[in-house]
Amino acid sequence: MSAEPTSPPLPPRPHLGSPPEHRNTSNSQQEKEVPPVPHSDNKNLENASIRIQADDSLSFISAVRQSEIFNSPGMNETFTGLVNDSSFHQHLVIPDLDETLNDQDSVQFWNEIIWDYSNQWIRRREVDKLETEILKGIPSDYRSIVYLKTLQVRYKWNQDVSFAELLKRSSKFNNGISKHSDKQEVVELVSVILLLVEEPELNARSANVATLERYLVSLAELLTTIPGLSEERRLFVLIKLYKLYSLVKSEEFIYKINRSLEDKSESFKHVASQGINLSGYYKRLIPELFFGKFDLEVSLKILDLFVFEGFDFLLRLISWAFLQSDAKLAPLSGDDLLTFLESKDFFSDFNLDLQKVLQLQPPLITYENEYYLMEANSLSNNKNELRNLSEVHDDLLLKINNMKVQIEQLQSTHTEISQQSEEYNIDLTEAEVKRKALLEEKERLQKRYEHLTMKENLANTIKANEEFSQRNVELQQQLEALKKSIEEKKHKIAKAMVNNQ
Repeated sequence: MSAEPTSPPLPPRPHLGSPPEHRNTSNSQQEKEVPPVPHSDNKNLENASIRIQADDSLSFISAVRQSEIFNSPGMNETFTGLVNDSSFHQHLVIPDLDETLNDQDSVQFWNEIIWDYSNQWIRRREVDKLETEILKGIPSDYRSIVYLKTLQVRYKWNQDVSFAELLKRSSKFNNGISKHSDKQEVVELVSVILLLVEEPELNARSANVATLERYLVSLAELLTTIPGLSEERRLFVLIKLYKLYSLVKSEEFIYKINRSLEDKSESFKHVASQGINLSGYYKRLIPELFFGKFDLEVSLKILDLFVFEGFDFLLRLISWAFLQSDAKLAPLSGDDLLTFLESKDFFSDFNLDLQKVLQLQPPLITYENEYYLMEANSLSNNKNELRNLSEVHDDLLLKINNMKVQIEQLQSTHTEISQQSEEYNIDLTEAEVKRKALLEEKERLQKRYEHLTMKENLANTIKANEEFSQRNVELQQQLEALKKSIEEKKHKIAKAMVNNQ
C-alpha cells in the first residue's frame, strides 16, 4: 500500500450517535482535575504535524486522520445556544491511580491518554497498544473522560439558552424518534440534536433524516450506559458524533467498502450482480453495528474504536463480516440473499473477533486515489461538456437576438394592424348605425307603400264596380226591351195564326 503525506484525510462515515452523561464518582474516590491544555509555544516535536509513511498500518493512518478531523474547524463549530468553553477540560475529574486495584498498567495508559493533549501516543506510534487496551476494555470509570477528551468536547450553554428549554422546544421530534427507541432519555437527546441542526442542515438532508435518526439513536443508546456522563455531557458527545457523521463523504466511503470487498471477497461480484442497493444496505447496517447486533460489552468496544479510528474501522468491520460469510453468500440470490444480509444470522453465525477485524489492511489510500481520479476525470469531462454547452449557448444567444429583432418587427406590424383595426372598427360602427337607420327608413317606406297600394287598388275596384253596375243596368234595359219585343212578336204571330184559320 502506498501512502502519501499529502493525501486528503479520510472523513468520518454517516451514522447514528449519542450524548455523554455527567460523571458520578464515589465518595471514597480521590479525584484530581485534568490539567489545562498546554500553550502552543512549545518548540519541540509536540506541535509538528504527524506524517504518514508508506508502510504505516491502516490503524495508524486512521488514528492520524481522526485526530486531524477532531482538530478541524468543522468539528469545533457551535450551534445556537452553545459556545466553546476553553476551561471545559479543567473541570473533568478522574480517579486517582492509587484507588485502582485492577490492572495498573491499563489504568496508567488511559491516564496518559487523558493527559496527552498533543497526540504523543500517535507520535510514539502506540496505536497498536491503544487497540490492545481497547480490546481489553476501557475501565468504566475512565470511558466518559476518554470520550470527552478525545472528542475535544468544550461546550457550554450561553446565558440565553438552557438544556431544559431545548428539551421543551425539541418535543416536536419525540414522536418520530420514539419509533426507534423506547428510552425517554434517548428520545430526548436525539430530539435536541435534531432541533439544533434543524436549520439549515436537516432540511437540506430531508431524504436522509431517517438514516441520521437511526445513527443518533444507536449511539445515544450506548452513551446512556456509560457511567460518569451527565445528560448534558451526553448531548455534547452526541453533537461531536453527529459532526463526524456530517463530515463524511458517503459516496467515497461506500466506494471504498465496495472496492475492499471486491478485492477480498470471492462472492462480492455475485452479491453486486443481484440488484441489491448496497449503498442503502450499508446505511441501514452501520447504526446496527453500534447497537443491536452485539452485546453491550462488544458494542462499547466498537464505539471505542470508532472514536479513535472513525469510519475506517467500520469499513473493516463490514469487510470482515462479508469475508466470514463468503461461502454462505455465494449460493444465495435475490430476496434470499438480501434477507440473509439483513438478518441477525449474518453476524451471529460467527464469533466476532475484533482483533482479526483490526488485522485487515485494505489499501484505502489506493481506493481514495481511484475515487479522486474518477472525480477528476468526471470534472474534466464536465469541462469539455461545459465548453460544448458554452458554444451552444453562444449560438442560442445569436438566435435569440435574431428572434428579438423579428419580434420587434412583428410588434411594430402588430401595432399598425391594431391601429388600422381600431379605425376599421370605428368605420364599421358608423356604417352599422347608418345601415340600421336605412333599414328603419326602408321599413317605414315599405309600410307606406303597402298602404298606398291598397288604397289605390280599392279605388280602382270601386270604379270598376261602378262601371260594371252601369253596364249591368244597360244590359238589363236591353234585356227588358228585347223581352218586350219578343212578346209583341209572339202576340202578332198568334193573332195572325188565328186570322188564317
